[in-house]
Amino acid sequence: MTTGKNSCSAEVGGCAAGIYILGTAHGYSLQGVTLKFIPCNPFVVNGMEKVICFLILGLSRRSFRIHFNRRTIPGAVFMYLSSVLFMTANKMTTAANAVILQYTKPVFILLISCFFLHKMIYRRDILISFVMMCGMVLFFIDDISVGNMAGNVIAIFSGIAMALTNLYAHYSKTDIREYGMINCLISMLIGSLVMPFQMPRFTWEIAGAILFYGVFCSGLPILFFAKGAPRVEPLKISMLLMLEPVCGPVWVALIVREFPGKMALAGAGVILAALAFNILSPALHDRKKRYRYGKGEL
Repeated sequence: MTTGKNSCSAEVGGCAAGIYILGTAHGYSLQGVTLKFIPCNPFVVNGMEKVICFLILGLSRRSFRIHFNRRTIPGAVFMYLSSVLFMTANKMTTAANAVILQYTKPVFILLISCFFLHKMIYRRDILISFVMMCGMVLFFIDDISVGNMAGNVIAIFSGIAMALTNLYAHYSKTDIREYGMINCLISMLIGSLVMPFQMPRFTWEIAGAILFYGVFCSGLPILFFAKGAPRVEPLKISMLLMLEPVCGPVWVALIVREFPGKMALAGAGVILAALAFNILSPALHDRKKRYRYGKGEL
């Protein structure tokens, strides 16, 4: 079977891989504002837009042949659970609670990496993760409430599923596009089962929004993720993807004219500053090391 690193990201360097993950975050950030134009059952919407996503991933692979085995099925299940659990949490608790609890995923990545994968954990990673999570809380602090406890628990499990998705994408060496297509098939199956009971009302505007969602909010982001994830550490993936909830309100403000408050802007500033430090500090450290050992000049 073709592996992800060999087929999709062998030519992608570290810097380019990070840019692809940022592209994923920006694509996902368009989901919220696009869904405002699709007044349909979320499972039905998920099933319909995954038809388009399936076509994009298949065309990028130049094959629609899928292998159902022990390497592709776990990735598809993790990817599907991260989506459906978050969708369910949004229905059961506040949107702010769902986002914040889902983005506890850096904590789970650190825990799984340390205790199950036996990877080295650095204090710098722990500190940056903590600062970014504080920024996330600040971003949504005006909307945080106790919420529904069951919904909050489901949101935490969606964070675990997202952490497993990031870890599996990086370490499994499996073509992410292939098990992404299996995820699409699962979504289409569930959507087709729900559709008879939640028949959507179609207009040209809704059809266009679903098409846009399938291309720019699902298909291309998963394709970018497939190119970048094998070359980017899972914790850094989760940090880069934190741009999604920051950029989402920007699109809403520009298109729907709903503006974030001052605390949200402050939280966004904290997240962006921590992310910039995380990206730039290794380069500054290498430059300082080269200067110290006389291998370069400032």
